[in-house]
Amino acid sequence: MLELHGRAIALLTPIAREAEGERRSRVSTVIGLLYLTDSTLDEAAGTRAVQQAGEAFQEAVRADPTNADAKFNLELVFGVQQIRVGTPGEGDDGGGGSTGASVKPTGSGY
Repeated sequence: MLELHGRAIALLTPIAREAEGERRSRVSTVIGLLYLTDSTLDEAAGTRAVQQAGEAFQEAVRADPTNADAKFNLELVFGVQQIRVGTPGEGDDGGGGSTGASVKPTGSGY
C-alpha cells in the first residue's frame, strides 16, 4: 500500500505544482490524505508523513482559502502532531479531556 501511495504522490506532485487555484488545492488535498494515511500504516515514518500531510494541506489552503476539506484536515494534522509529541492542549492539565472547536461556545469564532 505504501508503495502505491508513493507512486501516486510522485504522479500528483507535478500536477499540483503546475495547477492553480481550486485544482491545485484539490490535488494538494489528495496528496495530504495519502501522506496522512501513510502515517497510520508505517509507524517508523509516521511523524514525517504527518508533517508532509500538514505541508500539503497548508498548500491546499493557500491555493484555495475556501477549501473547507483542506482546512479541516489541516486542523486534524495539528491535533495528531500534538498527540505524537505529547503536547498538552490549551488549558489541558495533562489529565485528558478535550480542547478545540467542539468545546467552544456557539458564536465564538473560528
